[in-house]
Amino acid sequence: MVDANFIITCYHVIASIKNMNQDQIRIRYLQDKTESYASVFRYHKEHDVAILHNAKIPSTIISLQLGHSSGCEGHRFFTCGFAQMGDFDSLNAEGLLLGEIKNRKGISYIQLKSQDVSPGMSGGPVFDVETGLVIGMLTKGFVLKSSEKHRDTAFATPSETLKKIF
Repeated sequence: MVDANFIITCYHVIASIKNMNQDQIRIRYLQDKTESYASVFRYHKEHDVAILHNAKIPSTIISLQLGHSSGCEGHRFFTCGFAQMGDFDSLNAEGLLLGEIKNRKGISYIQLKSQDVSPGMSGGPVFDVETGLVIGMLTKGFVLKSSEKHRDTAFATPSETLKKIF
């Protein structure tokens, strides 16, 4: 997710960086096959959010508008991410927004239902198809057997949380 010179992603995507204050992160833009480097601007481990600063975002990349996740229950969503499948660099996914849910620590998430969301898509924007706005960021899912309940369940960090951390 990009806004001006900032990129929002999941903390666990960049967690292997040894020195968050000094190390540069290589960013690849699939749209125009360019690369640049970003630094960690801010992060929040508990909410699994990282904000990167990049002064050289290509002009071909458009900023995404963050909307509100409240009232999204029952809407369809669209997302994309870097799940690995064959020789594809990225995949699209869609599904149903089931609404806000809190974990045992009281952290809010949007519960998603989708057969398409898969590992590698973390940090992807969650577009509410009805409003056309980004209402969250893909954060976590579970790899379950096809016979298990909730195998199509994933979670997104609500846009309200992203705005607060930013």
